[in-house]
Amino acid sequence: MMASTNARQQDRIDTELVLEKQKGQVQLNWLVEKDSDISYYTIEKSSDGKRFYELAILITGEEEWTKNSFSYRDKIKKNKTGKLYYRLRKNNKNGTYEYSTVRSI
Repeated sequence: MMASTNARQQDRIDTELVLEKQKGQVQLNWLVEKDSDISYYTIEKSSDGKRFYELAILITGEEEWTKNSFSYRDKIKKNKTGKLYYRLRKNNKNGTYEYSTVRSI
């Protein structure tokens, strides 16, 4: 599902992804400054920090904003052990994308 890689697609998002473990779930939170190029966010998850899969898509909408906070809750299987890795992919209107720093919990 990943598009071909170019220098622009390897850029990092200047967004801090914060993870909080709660009862049976992981809460993902992030704050974004105004960005008129954004189309939507893809939340990606991995059990090894290398192979990520698409967990969810968050549509940002067309309205003007200067700051916006986003969150997502990922339910965890009861018998899940080991680390979980998450990252955001910011999908731009022109078809390019950028990744956040990978976070683990």
